[in-house]
Amino acid sequence: MVVADISLCHRRAGARWVDLDQEQQQLIRQSVGVRMPDGRAWNPLGKVVNRFEHGPQESIQELYP
Repeated sequence: MVVADISLCHRRAGARWVDLDQEQQQLIRQSVGVRMPDGRAWNPLGKVVNRFEHGPQESIQELYP
């Protein structure tokens, strides 16, 4: 449910799922991410993992004011 919510919010913002280049993979620690229209790359999967591993301080609510 959380990943679906994140995906929907990013899609509404014009983002799309992409394969990341090697430099981005090393930074984000994932092979895929979300590319925003302005070129920024995001790691929504990592954010979800952090939420489960570290608790409420890693909430995704801060991403969507």
